[in-house]
Amino acid sequence: MPRGKTQLPPDLEIDGADYEVPETEYTHARIVGNATQQEVDACILVPTLHPDYLEYHALTALFTSPQNTSVMVMSSNAGVRRRYKDVGLRGPHLIYSETHWTLASVKAGGDLAQKTELYTDQDGYPQFLYAKYSTRLPQGEDADRVHTVIYDSTVTFDWDRWTEFTEWREEHDIASVVYFCRDPTSPVADQVLDEVDTTWGWTPSAIADMYDNGHGGVDTSAASDGAGIVPETTLRDQELLQQRAQGVTFDLQILPSGDVAEALSAAWNRHDSLKESAYKIGDDDTVTAVKGVERAINGYSRLIADPEYSRNYRVGHGRAKPHDVRIGQLEAVADGLTGDAGAIANSLRKGVRRLEDIRDAVNDEDNLGDWKRGSVLRAIQSIVDNEEQTLHIVAPDEPARKAVRADLQLNRGSLWGRAKSRVDIHSPATLAQAPVADELILYGPPRRGDLWILRTPHAKRLTILAYPHELGLLHYQVRSLNEAIADFTPVEVTDPDTTDTESVRRNTALDGAVPSLNSGGKSDDGEYSPTRQVGPYEGVSLDIPDPEEVAEFDTPEVVFGGEDDDDTDSPVDRYTIVGGDSDESLDDLVRDTVGEHRSAVENFGSSGGNGGGGGGGGIPPIGGGGGGRSGPHETRRIDGLVEAQTDDGYAYAGEPSDTVEVVRMGEGTTVEKKLSDVKSGERVVLVRDYQAVRQAVEDHLMNMGEIDIFVRAHMWHQQLDIELEDSGDSLHEFREKVEAAGATASSEGTFEGWYTGEVNMPRSKANLRAIVDAYDMEEVAEHINDVWDANWKIRKIKREVIKQLKRQAADALADHDPNEDIVLHDDLDVRLSDFDPTDHEGRALVEQHTIQTVVDDVERPVSYVGRWRHRPD
Repeated sequence: MPRGKTQLPPDLEIDGADYEVPETEYTHARIVGNATQQEVDACILVPTLHPDYLEYHALTALFTSPQNTSVMVMSSNAGVRRRYKDVGLRGPHLIYSETHWTLASVKAGGDLAQKTELYTDQDGYPQFLYAKYSTRLPQGEDADRVHTVIYDSTVTFDWDRWTEFTEWREEHDIASVVYFCRDPTSPVADQVLDEVDTTWGWTPSAIADMYDNGHGGVDTSAASDGAGIVPETTLRDQELLQQRAQGVTFDLQILPSGDVAEALSAAWNRHDSLKESAYKIGDDDTVTAVKGVERAINGYSRLIADPEYSRNYRVGHGRAKPHDVRIGQLEAVADGLTGDAGAIANSLRKGVRRLEDIRDAVNDEDNLGDWKRGSVLRAIQSIVDNEEQTLHIVAPDEPARKAVRADLQLNRGSLWGRAKSRVDIHSPATLAQAPVADELILYGPPRRGDLWILRTPHAKRLTILAYPHELGLLHYQVRSLNEAIADFTPVEVTDPDTTDTESVRRNTALDGAVPSLNSGGKSDDGEYSPTRQVGPYEGVSLDIPDPEEVAEFDTPEVVFGGEDDDDTDSPVDRYTIVGGDSDESLDDLVRDTVGEHRSAVENFGSSGGNGGGGGGGGIPPIGGGGGGRSGPHETRRIDGLVEAQTDDGYAYAGEPSDTVEVVRMGEGTTVEKKLSDVKSGERVVLVRDYQAVRQAVEDHLMNMGEIDIFVRAHMWHQQLDIELEDSGDSLHEFREKVEAAGATASSEGTFEGWYTGEVNMPRSKANLRAIVDAYDMEEVAEHINDVWDANWKIRKIKREVIKQLKRQAADALADHDPNEDIVLHDDLDVRLSDFDPTDHEGRALVEQHTIQTVVDDVERPVSYVGRWRHRPD
């Protein structure tokens, strides 16, 4: 049986820093403790959209649960495991994972990976279990000991996994499950709402009362003393809660006119007609085709970046199909419809024509001011002019976020240069960790699974961009969200005649220690609107017009949701589009796929990176040069070098014994010659950009449908990026950890390449395994052979592409035309003819240059040595 009354953890610390949580978490902890003590279920709607303190709630459950039982936390946030491992009692700092309840991670198959041991060396079993994925479920006696599960609904959900979890719970008689949800409309929330014994959602007034009574703030004095406060999210979440208490103003910008909006409207009308016909026919192929049209329209409706950059980033992403690719696929579907489904083939082709109209309209720069991309630029301009404001831009996914950034850096360089310190670009994956801003621009009605974004307290005002055909969806989303929030919130309604109170939700796990959420007075001001949340609940308050009401609008129209509409204008409603230029190459942006916490590492030149004899590093993209930001290493110079200079402005400096590849003109072959032996008039063949070749290989594999190879190849550094963001490790700390795990490298540059993600793959499997072990990347560890093999397949094809392109270049110089199609990989049937020998700018991946002169005894910065570069003045 449980121990009795709920006991919250005492004062805690981690590594000398005070462990503090916002006041709301004490209420959540009491609910967890009461649910554990009473052996009932509960579901908590988190007010900050990100459950950051699950280790604290697990400690509450451990203090309350029966002796010799365990608590399991299921969460994609690995910081939970890291913090529990180090948290202890303030003062004597007894670390709970070593003195009370040891820690273990649940591995695939249900085995436990012990992470800590009792300091007494006593044998025992772990009582704090961490599962990063919903498929990680302990088995046997380990499962039988689990008394309480804390379930973070951000773990990946599908129905098979949910069924497996519920059956596992029933089999092992789990006494209590406490769900932490950010989306009250999510599948998890929908499944448990009427099954759990308690639900909890905060009203803004309850949070405001907490701050008014002096209980909501976290004492920051420890931070000023240098000891700091942990978790690092505590102070940010305090600001989010204050914004939640104050309320968010909702605005809606409707873009009803212009070529883009009209093309979208025409396509949507065609979709509605197709849908009606398809469901009458009832054939699976017709229904699939209609859904394809809908996805294509939605893709263009959510577009807020230059279409070219959007395509560039979506091509290299496993889950983000380029919008124009869908058009070609639908054309092929129309050609393949037969039988009953063939009845809609012509109508589907007309739908494809409407999609082509959308594609042409968004590619026409004259239309920029009439669609969502223009609205984003107007919002940024307003932030630039108002120097005290900040802005979040939320794109639909990670490729879209990167595309917006590329659009701003390349097409609006001067504007972005002034705005970037106060404008952040987010995807749903990054928004939950963002601080409070003044303004937030949302790309449109959220995608399925992202409806929680409308609950965001991350800005004082949220402006939703929408075309007329999206208003019906937004109306449904807002109404559903508001109703679900009200269902979760256990307010007490008072009967004015009897003064009796009645809770509108079950509250078995609530006691007198949690706030009472009163319903408050009912306001009769204004007319009822189904998309305005009623008091006292949190929710969206916004009047959404019918599409017919906006049909006659000539310009973008803002519908205000706040009460003080005249005080401040929406940032998307007061500016025209402004120009700007940037010299940055798109290639640089495409390669920049690491998090900001890692890209801040100082780059002290390129030596030790991709350099090597014969131009191993390649020629930097146009606009490149010295390589890296200013730093002490960049001033170091080397003398006594030999420099080969071409007639078109390139140079290669190296030791006299270094080699370059020279073409034997009569033979069509290349040979390596010492730099000191190269003569004027000789021709050299070199790779302009090795990474561009790899990108071409990856793009081709994606287009072939070899998605698994791409996903496996990128798995290790994508997971490392997440782990480094969670840990906040510096480059020095990263090196210490991976060396302790067995990694070896000849230079600091190699460690930096791993850390920043600039290295596609460690060159030895032992180093890869050391990185995986150092950061406990369980998923990568399980698939380490697949990860390694995928990268070597890509490397092998890349080497063959380079080899054959060099051969073609040499043949061209010798007037040879072998006219054969080389097979580069037998198993995958990859051929040389599959690759364009030029990049997206039309420049050759492998170039030939004529040596103009060879200069002895030159002095160059160390970053120039061993690489073909633009010749310095």
